[in-house]
Amino acid sequence: IAACVGAGGTCGRFARRPVHFYGALREGAVPYLLAGRNTPEECLVGIGGDVYDMTEFLPEHPGTAETVLVHAGDDCSKCRIRRLRSGVRSHPRSRRPTADLFEAVGHSRRARGLASHMLLTLGLSGAASDPAPAGNLRSVRKWMRRESGRQLRLARAHVDPDEVPDLIGEVRVFFDPVRWRWRAWYSTGDDFVPVFVDYPGGGRDSYT
Repeated sequence: IAACVGAGGTCGRFARRPVHFYGALREGAVPYLLAGRNTPEECLVGIGGDVYDMTEFLPEHPGTAETVLVHAGDDCSKCRIRRLRSGVRSHPRSRRPTADLFEAVGHSRRARGLASHMLLTLGLSGAASDPAPAGNLRSVRKWMRRESGRQLRLARAHVDPDEVPDLIGEVRVFFDPVRWRWRAWYSTGDDFVPVFVDYPGGGRDSYT
């Protein structure tokens, strides 16, 4: 809340409801804190609410560093499989959903052991630490899950892949609880440089 006040009240009426700030930060912690952290210099990956630092492991990843980078910066257990052909910048259209991408690609027991040494924090997201919240926290969770799909459609309508020729992966969204708005981001170029975008409709206070 102090951050909201320090930002000049940009959170609007949300700043007067601490439980909403806490709930939004808790539910969207992984995409909010990891957004843009998918570069060779800093590669953080979320898996089921846990966060892993894979920066030093990138050159050793058997599936190439690019296959990690294209899914990093988010909780990849909630991602579709993003296709990235070697040497080709692409924006995939795969509709193949996965319950857990780490499991879906068939990682070995050894890979799981290696991942355990890269763990930064457990259960960062509220969904991982409390599968059945009550009251206001449950309302915030329902709102964020409902709104995330709508915001993703708005963001992807605003960012035309054909106008971003070096776009890699997909346009993604996250909720910024300090600014009380949704933001989009995507990666560009061979170095996966993150680009953040404020788009129409992302700042509307739709909490009910």
